[in-house]
Amino acid sequence: GNSTAKALQILAPIVNRDVEEIRLSNTEVVVRDSKLLTRADPHIRGALDDFNDLEFKGILKFQNSRLKAAQLDLRRIRETYLRLAPLLPIVPDLLGNINSRKYFVAIQNSAQARGTGGFAGVYALVEFAKGNLTINRVAPLAELRDLSQIPIDVPQEYRDIYLDYPKSWGWANLSPHFPYAARIWSEAYRVNSGVELDGVIAVDVFLMRALLASTGPVNLNGVEINQENVIDEVLSKAYRRYANDPGMRR
Repeated sequence: GNSTAKALQILAPIVNRDVEEIRLSNTEVVVRDSKLLTRADPHIRGALDDFNDLEFKGILKFQNSRLKAAQLDLRRIRETYLRLAPLLPIVPDLLGNINSRKYFVAIQNSAQARGTGGFAGVYALVEFAKGNLTINRVAPLAELRDLSQIPIDVPQEYRDIYLDYPKSWGWANLSPHFPYAARIWSEAYRVNSGVELDGVIAVDVFLMRALLASTGPVNLNGVEINQENVIDEVLSKAYRRYANDPGMRR
């Protein structure tokens, strides 16, 4: 339809992956694509809605079952797109388009429950500059000093529920309200190191599974970790394999 044609016209540089990309940095490509996707957004939404309403008549009616399956897949894509669309304008800045960005990454293990998805026994420090990722450190949280009190202002309701446990690194994410955990980790890291961070990211095995689906398997100490086995390896087998060495398990 008309919406599809307009969307494709706007998105032509993305669809064609033209030669311009040879001279663009990673973030310059993201900046360009973000602007194009923002401009095309209403047409993309219209095209997705049009396809969702499509139905074959007459002699092509027998194809409706396949069409419905395609529409179901497209609805899933549409839901993902609608969640991501508001982020497009800020993605280049998050990736260090102008100034580099430093992030604390809490690596959560959902075998040990916490409000934001699991116990963060390990952390990483990463930096983005012009879209290029550098992993500066990966280490156990135990190497960082616990504070004597919660380092940010929190409501009394929060203190009534969690007392002062979140002053400790491993308990900072007791609340499922992630902004509290992120601010506590960020401020606690500043107190420990004197380094100001630009943000906090939390990951778990389900994100790892999604990443491995894109990157392919990795090898850790002779064990292949892939999208099929990562959850079982991290949440179950590692506990048996390293029963006497928690540091290695993490």
